[in-house]
Amino acid sequence: MKKYTFLLLFVCQLFLHLGCKKENESPQWDIAIKGPLLKASLTLDQLIADSLQQINPDGSVNILYESDVFKLDPDSLFRIPDTTLKTLNIWQFIPYNVVPGSSFFSSNNNIQLGIAGPQLLEVLIRSGKIKLDIRNTLPSKVLVTYIIPKAIKNGLPFKVQEYVDSGSVSDPGIFSGTYDLDGYRIDLTGASGNQTNTAYYNVEALSDPNGITFQIHAGDTLINLNSTILQLKPEYGKGYLGQKNIHQSSTSFVGIGNIIQSGTVNLDSITMDMEIENGLGAELQAILTSFQSSNEHTGNSVNLVAPSVINHVINLNRASETGNEADPVQPTHTSIHLDNSNSNLISLLENLPDRFIYDFDFGLNPLGNISGSNDFLYRDHLVNTHLRVGFPLRFGLNQIALVDTQEIATGDVLNLDPVGPSIFTLIADNHFPFSLKLQLFLINEQGVMTDSLLVPSLIDQALVDGNLRVTQSVRTKILIPVDAVRKQHLLDARRMAIRATFTTPSYPSLVQMYSDYHLDLKLIADGIYSIR
Repeated sequence: MKKYTFLLLFVCQLFLHLGCKKENESPQWDIAIKGPLLKASLTLDQLIADSLQQINPDGSVNILYESDVFKLDPDSLFRIPDTTLKTLNIWQFIPYNVVPGSSFFSSNNNIQLGIAGPQLLEVLIRSGKIKLDIRNTLPSKVLVTYIIPKAIKNGLPFKVQEYVDSGSVSDPGIFSGTYDLDGYRIDLTGASGNQTNTAYYNVEALSDPNGITFQIHAGDTLINLNSTILQLKPEYGKGYLGQKNIHQSSTSFVGIGNIIQSGTVNLDSITMDMEIENGLGAELQAILTSFQSSNEHTGNSVNLVAPSVINHVINLNRASETGNEADPVQPTHTSIHLDNSNSNLISLLENLPDRFIYDFDFGLNPLGNISGSNDFLYRDHLVNTHLRVGFPLRFGLNQIALVDTQEIATGDVLNLDPVGPSIFTLIADNHFPFSLKLQLFLINEQGVMTDSLLVPSLIDQALVDGNLRVTQSVRTKILIPVDAVRKQHLLDARRMAIRATFTTPSYPSLVQMYSDYHLDLKLIADGIYSIR
């Protein structure tokens, strides 16, 4: 705008120096102007994410959609519930003198973790805590030592030593503390070494070395301790994982339906590969019970028809351990291949899905404990299903409506305040092999659609050769009248929504898309600029 303002001032000064005579107190000059207001470009990159495009050496475009369908939830295999064990010992014998610094109670205790199904021999804890609550009714401060001998971290067992203040039955000394179990490897064979899902701990009570001698009597409580395991999540588990049926549903976003909002599509050959990776140290049977594409815009869903896959048992061999801490699992892989010959993939994709929805059933250890309790799991290496769908961007389209929203690129003539009513020119350079009907929507800074610029004429298709490959862009010019209201909407516009409706030539013949295809739009102001 600055260069136009400078030019106008220069012209005015020139008139004055030439001796222009003022005819009134409010002189006015009307100058015809022309300049670009809005620019936009519609390319395949705007319509299809780069991550989905595969460009071949000849420039033709393939679509390659990849997604992790789901990962098996470790909590679906087993959970370690919060567990509280009470350690309570009441003296039942003759009075006994306890001197300072002497041990007056010691015991080993098993904790059954309450795991349903699996019979675990050991776990490595990713995260979790243990909470100790102690009540002391003895007349001396007591040093309590709590050890889980088979919970090892950095070569040392889990150990807590805490003093509990002296007290009485009516006013006990109370201690409460919570401690992390993160990173501890816990042997779950119990104190005897022949159990499962069982940790054991030792509690010792020592009278205060700097305290007093006191006497305990029958009925006195020597130790009253609650130990509670909280929010235990395993990083690793070993043993027998049990037999279990697991149902899992999942959804992955595709997003085609958000771009193509109406019309019909004919697609070419499609392939879909589903790879199931088993990182679990156990055999599995997997059954894909349903797979469907869902178009939320139309409300239409299409179920996958594939007799060799749907409701068909897929056997998954167990993974093995590598012994390498950085990469501990050697998973097994099972692949499923679908194409036009063994499924209705074309119908599935011609539905223009927003998302894929699938349901799996898994059977864990269908043959029982055939590993001799050497099953294992690593929390980050369970069962992962990866989906890969590929097809050439080669289609026949009938009355397809594409919608895209872009930021407005403004030219030099943005200040339209002094411009009166005018005719704007939409210049469309089309490098797509089809003609288009176009509608532009102006969107202000608040995201509100303020105006619709209905383009009255068809935008001509590009020139193509015998293979329907574009050889040259074609320019179409369309006149659009602009009144005062529309001018204000243009002033307020920050984004422009573009809706293009088109049909490929010789429909339903298939037309291949190429990476250099594009539609360039330019809106030109052509009016009278008034200077007062």
